Amino acid sequence: MTVRMCGTKFIYLLVPIVNIVSISVGTSISWPSSQLPKLEDADESPLGRAITDNEASWITSLYTIGGIVGPLMFGYLNDLIGPKKTLIVLSVPFIGPYLVFAFANNIILYYVGRFVLGIGISSVYSICTLYVANIAENKNRGLLSSATMFFVALGSLFSYCIGPYTSSMVFNLILAVIPSVYLVLLIILAPESPRYLIKRGDIEGATKSLEIIHGYTDDRIKKEIEDIQNSAMEKKIEGGRITDLFSTKAARFAFFMGIFLTTTQQLSGFGVVLTYTSQIFDATKSKLTSSQSSIIVGVMQVLCAPIAPLFSDKFGRRIMMLFSLTGGIFSEILLATYFTLNDQGKNLDSVSWLPLFSMSLLMAAKYSGLANLPWAIIAEIYPSKLKSIGSSIINAFSNLVGFAALYFFNGLVDSIGLGGMFYLYSCLMAVATVILYTTLPETKGKSFEEIQDIISGHKKNSNNTGMENPAFSEKE
Repeated sequence: MTVRMCGTKFIYLLVPIVNIVSISVGTSISWPSSQLPKLEDADESPLGRAITDNEASWITSLYTIGGIVGPLMFGYLNDLIGPKKTLIVLSVPFIGPYLVFAFANNIILYYVGRFVLGIGISSVYSICTLYVANIAENKNRGLLSSATMFFVALGSLFSYCIGPYTSSMVFNLILAVIPSVYLVLLIILAPESPRYLIKRGDIEGATKSLEIIHGYTDDRIKKEIEDIQNSAMEKKIEGGRITDLFSTKAARFAFFMGIFLTTTQQLSGFGVVLTYTSQIFDATKSKLTSSQSSIIVGVMQVLCAPIAPLFSDKFGRRIMMLFSLTGGIFSEILLATYFTLNDQGKNLDSVSWLPLFSMSLLMAAKYSGLANLPWAIIAEIYPSKLKSIGSSIINAFSNLVGFAALYFFNGLVDSIGLGGMFYLYSCLMAVATVILYTTLPETKGKSFEEIQDIISGHKKNSNNTGMENPAFSEKE
């Protein structure tokens, strides 16, 4: 059932509805920040005992393993039953785990729940973004497609605001309500993707869908359907094989650049900060409580989430990535220095504000590029027939790296301290900055064909202000 609300502004209601599930992504990622302290407290733990450090590491990191499975599963569903029904099913990996967490009294239930959440988290980034891109117009596609990260940030803030001040049962039941509301609104209001309906030969259904979403006139609908049909014919290309990932210079570059970008994303420390926000602030001498500091960091995420969407088309993906990495290095050096001096017993009362300032700066740096631009760049540099298989392999590798980063965090902190960890993250980002500066071409304002020519060495990259890279100078 779909309520017939139509008009040129309806899409600006529809996109937030679709992205309600992105709020659940944010609550899921930041969930350990408020819930681990309760599970580690024997008096508060619903398990009746305090969990061990090893169990805490599994709880925080298992969602990344689920992230390997999610896009494959929901990508298949998307082709089989259509985007709208797939989006409806996407509520299940969030509602189910939160209900389980609300009443769980066994550690295995937490492991399974976090794994299932990972299936949902990784699928939202692909399925929701694809649906929005397919229903948007050219004039607003970039803005609407990038809305996901704003709602993810909103979810993190919600988790920071509610989690520390409610019981584990109440908190998880509240979190289960969010995807439930999403499910109901989606069933009632969301139309099927016109592109999917046209692909299935349902022209009448596509006509109704376009009328609901955009309020088009009959002539405009007819032209839009013709354009979609012509575009679909042009894009009917043979899918790539794994061996094709390394068959040309452009393909090899896209694969290794994708691995590099997503690995940098996972090893930058951003994911760890979101997961362990409360615990990191517990180690400071701030006058604010860890919960209050986490809320301020959450507010910074929401305020900074629009940075990359607003400025990447103006300044370019490459510049924004370099800016993001540089800001991250600076803020993590500040954090590393603070925690190192704190471990040495220095009196830091005069700079008790520094951790909160540095964490807020880190959020601004993250959302200026590293949070969302890597996948946008990957989509731009990959040859069309290799996008699907290449992105799937890169996603799987990225989640494995993310698992390692989260699982080994507690052990590394015990060995080298929080100061050592943030120095390590800043060093890794410094290396990544040099590599990115010397290898990544600018893709802003270039067609797909121009990007491929630059990567293959058939054309000089006029927008690349970095030193000339031999990878782009040799012809295939």
